[in-house]
Amino acid sequence: MNPHISRRLLDRLRREEVTTTVSGTWPQLWLGNLQTAEFLTLGIDPAARGEKFVSTKADRLNADEPEVEPVVQEASNAFTDELHPWFQPHEEFLEGYGLSYSKGEAAHVDLIQERLIQPWSDWHGLNAEGADTLLRRDITFATWLIEAFPIKTVLCTSRMVLDNMLPQLGGRVIKQGSVDKFRWMIAEGVAAGRPIRVLGWNLPLTRVPEFDAAQRRALGKTLRKAVKEEFED
Repeated sequence: MNPHISRRLLDRLRREEVTTTVSGTWPQLWLGNLQTAEFLTLGIDPAARGEKFVSTKADRLNADEPEVEPVVQEASNAFTDELHPWFQPHEEFLEGYGLSYSKGEAAHVDLIQERLIQPWSDWHGLNAEGADTLLRRDITFATWLIEAFPIKTVLCTSRMVLDNMLPQLGGRVIKQGSVDKFRWMIAEGVAAGRPIRVLGWNLPLTRVPEFDAAQRRALGKTLRKAVKEEFED
């Protein structure tokens, strides 16, 4: 791995836990193969997917280069086994779009990488200042990942993610539409001087269970068609 990238990852591992971090855990840097993926789904935080974490006795403040590789390997191999239930609806969308997590064509990053005791949105309801400070801190790392790896398209999987990431990438909305309850948009942005496509919609897929697998695949086809009409592949 590029030495500059390795150093930046080590800096992230060394970042101090926040009060709601599951003590002794590493941050979840990403999920999937960022070396091969050109498409990235963006979520809020790992706990928002209902994931539960136990301490690995990670010693963040004393982390050194040997700690980077196993954390990176865990992140990169995340989609080699059965998908977590949160990702299944997004995999169906990706199928319609013509991509897949399991084939290394798409990966996932959260705006907040900390493994939290409770979802970020719940913490925000109790301590908005602390939660917003964490968001501002971690979103810079999420943005850097988009800049550092060969990502061409990002999908913001909720309105909250879209509202926070679009300004980070200087996004300008160029097309909008709707499918059932989903109001989608396409924007063009910039990451490390290169053009990037930003897709997004208003509702998390997991919050609309009646929107079934066939409809999610159809949504993927709709956005793929819209993207092709606006950009040269």
